[in-house]
Amino acid sequence: MNALVLSRKAGESINIGDDVVIKIEKIKGGFVKVLIYAPEETLILRTELAENKYNYSDLFLHDGYSP
Repeated sequence: MNALVLSRKAGESINIGDDVVIKIEKIKGGFVKVLIYAPEETLILRTELAENKYNYSDLFLHDGYSP
């Protein structure tokens, strides 16, 4: 797997392909608020959820989301 390391300031964005934009919304006290714009059919999960053994459909039901 390849990796690209970028530095971004608040308000700056990164485009991934034609459909995904990651925007650095806010940086404060060691925390970064990130906005991810992607098509509705794109599954976006925090790593700790993606690595969890829960079934994705179970997560959607608990969050009130239905794919």
